[in-house]
Amino acid sequence: MTPSSAAANDFSIPSLVLNGVPMLKVSPKKQKRYFFRLDADEGQIIWQSKKLRIIPIETIKEIRTGADARYYREQFQLASDYEDRWLTLVYVLDGSYKTLHLIAATRDVFQMWDTTIRALYDIRKQLMSGLGHGAMRQAVWEKQFWKGADEEKDQRLDFDDVERMCRRLNINPSRDDLMRRFKSADSQNRGYLDFATSARMNPPHTGPSLDSSNITSNLPAGTAASFTSFLLSPDNSVSRDEKHDMTRPLPEYYISSSHNTYLVGYIRALLHSCRSVELFIVDIYDGETEPVIYHGKTLTTRIALRDICQAILRYAFVTSPYPIIISAEVHCGIAQQAMIASIMSEVFGEALVKAPVDGRPRIENLPSPEELKGMVLLKVNVYLSPPTDVRDAKEIRFPIGLELAETRDPETTKVRMSVELVALLVYTVGVKCRGLNKKEVYAPEHVFSLSESTANKILKQGMMDLIKHNRTHLVRTYPKGTRFGSTNYEPHRYWSAGCQLVAINWQTFDLGYMINHAMFQRNDRLGYVLKPASLRNADKQLLSQRTQHFFDFTIISAQQLPRPKDSLGREIIDKSVLDPYVEVSLHIPDWTHSPFLPSTPPASAAHRSYSPPNITGSSTSATSARSVTVKTFVVKNNGFNPVWEQSLSLPFDCVGGMLDLVFVKFAVKQEDKELEEPLAVYCSSLASFNLGYRHLPLHDAQLSQYLFSTLFINASIRDVPAHT
Repeated sequence: MTPSSAAANDFSIPSLVLNGVPMLKVSPKKQKRYFFRLDADEGQIIWQSKKLRIIPIETIKEIRTGADARYYREQFQLASDYEDRWLTLVYVLDGSYKTLHLIAATRDVFQMWDTTIRALYDIRKQLMSGLGHGAMRQAVWEKQFWKGADEEKDQRLDFDDVERMCRRLNINPSRDDLMRRFKSADSQNRGYLDFATSARMNPPHTGPSLDSSNITSNLPAGTAASFTSFLLSPDNSVSRDEKHDMTRPLPEYYISSSHNTYLVGYIRALLHSCRSVELFIVDIYDGETEPVIYHGKTLTTRIALRDICQAILRYAFVTSPYPIIISAEVHCGIAQQAMIASIMSEVFGEALVKAPVDGRPRIENLPSPEELKGMVLLKVNVYLSPPTDVRDAKEIRFPIGLELAETRDPETTKVRMSVELVALLVYTVGVKCRGLNKKEVYAPEHVFSLSESTANKILKQGMMDLIKHNRTHLVRTYPKGTRFGSTNYEPHRYWSAGCQLVAINWQTFDLGYMINHAMFQRNDRLGYVLKPASLRNADKQLLSQRTQHFFDFTIISAQQLPRPKDSLGREIIDKSVLDPYVEVSLHIPDWTHSPFLPSTPPASAAHRSYSPPNITGSSTSATSARSVTVKTFVVKNNGFNPVWEQSLSLPFDCVGGMLDLVFVKFAVKQEDKELEEPLAVYCSSLASFNLGYRHLPLHDAQLSQYLFSTLFINASIRDVPAHT
């Protein structure tokens, strides 16, 4: 490892990892040995199969070893002897999750790779958590791009190498200008630059820099430099630092929830602060010895319930200490229902919420996340039917705290569930929604799940009734099963009615996923976000307040936009450069009344235009709320530091001051490639969006932050007088 790299990373990388070592690559079809090496400067794992393969460290989502990767080893039917040398990397490639399974030749080789990858991964995670760590970011940037240009690997950059580096940086200067800069840096006339001399060669700008803009033009030189540094620092973060009160009852929070968790993986969901998971949408069927997890409509493998519970326990509270809700569908006989309860009690121990069935006191209010810290709650739908086999069934009536308010004879209504399983249903008892009216009474612990279609009908027929119900009860929504490709609805449509457990397909990176991700970046990413006061308080006056606003903003410039990548994750470096523009959209809940769309924008049409809202589908099939969109002009031939300095405006309306549910999305796109994935995005709730001059950290379409790409803006919210 070079000294400068060691200084940047502050740890030493073994030469065996840098130079490469053979390891066994395991896949469902074959096992084959390849030569794997690590390029620490470029941050890549590299191996040669039929093609040169790379995994950028920043695309890695999880590193699993030992028992954490046991599921994969058992799936491939490999001996347990491999477990202490097994390394699994979960990463994103071309918009999809991929896995790389490796078996090291020896335990020592495994430990070298495991330690090194985790250390580099931790550095990347720090750099991808905002705009801080300036010195580290600069060191990584310099080595990554400098070494990437050194094709001869001789620690020297000739003029052709420098020209190649400029193309990678989306810089397209004239050849004469670049040669002038090259010769200026090459003061010894050697015909090449080493790392030290190349650092003196400032990249040629193709537009005005921050220091020459109007922002700092009236400041003294020293003050201007300091102010520029401040604008790029975490102290000027676009994300508001929020600490929510965690002592309110559970229904007063939005809770990060996943649908079809089996498709994205429990570990991955829990490490992203998901607080409500499904056990493979959860179908628990009779197993040969113990219950297993299996979804009959998919190609998923049967997995022992015990293994899933152990994985949940291990990762449940790594990123958030607040309670986990396991939503389960049980398709077992009475005997294995009791076994489910036994397994969960054994694995989760004191963390599992339980209460005796007999003599259980009536629950008046649900507890708070703070009171349930470190606890696991089980939600299972209650099945009511006459007994079919009384020989081995411990069938019970619901105790007083779990009574179902239905017009049935209490002497004949039976719950076909084991006593042991019912003992685990304390604060989250799944029941069928029988309507929202004065005739139907639900206990505080009753939770019902609404499909997307059913929820849309309720929003149309009685949104206020649902809001009222959600002040004291938990409600879960989930995407309809007919969605092609597991796409998502836009969750703020249901958050606006107070629904807490708005489940999202986490394996699909679409607008719904992006909005959900933005919501739960709030409150330190704890997976719980306090609902707006208008949805928590019974004061009807709050929800009757409707205000109109403009989101005014100036897109100033972007810094080092990423280059497109091919299907193998490699940057496409050719002679073409980017022609970027920025598309900004506001995503607003359907407040059940006409949107605020002034026919004449408040400023000149050339600078403050917008697109009309995107409202499609009927009330029962609509998948989106409302959106308004505006685009900047295109900057030609510049992806390194494109400058727009263009002022734009978007109108929006708000009910009850709920800026929490209005989301802004910035998408950097390429001209003539509007239908392709954006180059970079940023999304935020307006409630957590700091206004003023800000650098937005840009992300890829899977919402992994780019190490060096930012968008510089100035934003404000302007209120429209009530009489307008």
